[in-house]
Amino acid sequence: MSTEGADYAERLRRLQGVWWKRILPVQAPYRWNIRRQRLGRTLEVGCGIGRNLAALNPGSIGVDHNADSIAMARALGHEAMTTGEFRRSVVSAPGAFEGSSSLMCSNTSTGPGPNAYWRTTCRR
Repeated sequence: MSTEGADYAERLRRLQGVWWKRILPVQAPYRWNIRRQRLGRTLEVGCGIGRNLAALNPGSIGVDHNADSIAMARALGHEAMTTGEFRRSVVSAPGAFEGSSSLMCSNTSTGPGPNAYWRTTCRR
């Protein structure tokens, strides 16, 4: 399945909202681990619909090539950008994430490969 279309974003939303995931906090161990690491301001590449963004520090930004996923992440109140928006933004400038910042790569090994994803995300 391609990760680019609205159907993929909807699939992520649907899978996250199944009844048993609303009862059991299945993301709790992952969110605890993210918080435990004290990552600081983080750029999450491959953020999807924003599940990890909920656990990251304020000022963290998610980037994904799927515009529908980004719309869902924004609807949840997260700062998220498409790869094109990221390349045109001031946060893609060299040094924007220096200091107490981190980089998180989420699900970037699907599709044509992580190297292709990085090239399209980080190219200016």
